[in-house]
Amino acid sequence: SADQTHAQTLAWIAGHDAGRTADTAHPYAITVNDELIGMTGAHRDDTYVPFEIGYWLSPDQWGKGLVTEAVSVLLKWLSMRGQRAFVSGYFADNPASGRVLDKLGFLKAGRRKAFCLGRGESVEHYDMARIA
Repeated sequence: SADQTHAQTLAWIAGHDAGRTADTAHPYAITVNDELIGMTGAHRDDTYVPFEIGYWLSPDQWGKGLVTEAVSVLLKWLSMRGQRAFVSGYFADNPASGRVLDKLGFLKAGRRKAFCLGRGESVEHYDMARIA
C-alpha cells in the first residue's frame, strides 16, 4: 500500500521539536472539543526559503471553514514573526482546497505533476504563492 505507515508518522512527529528549534517546521493540530480533526503547518528546508503551507482535514469536517480559519491564524503568526512569502498548492481534482488558498490571498504560480503519497502516483497539481 502507498499509505503512510505508522513508523513514518512517528518519525514525522519525532522531528517536530527539532523543526521548531531550527525554524523550519511548525505543525499544529486542528481540534474540535479536544478531538483531532486535522492539521496545518508550515515547513521549509532552510531558513532562507519561504515556508510551504500544508493542511488536511477529516472529510466529515469539510465545508465548515475550519481549514481557512486555521491557516489564516498560522499565516498571521508567521507574519508577526517577519515572514512575508509563502508557497502552497493543491491537486487539480481538489478545487475546494484551491478555494481555501484563494480566500487566503494565494495566487496560481504554475501547474505540474506532483507525487501524492496517499495515491501512490503523480497527480496534476497547482502551485500557489502569496507575498504579503
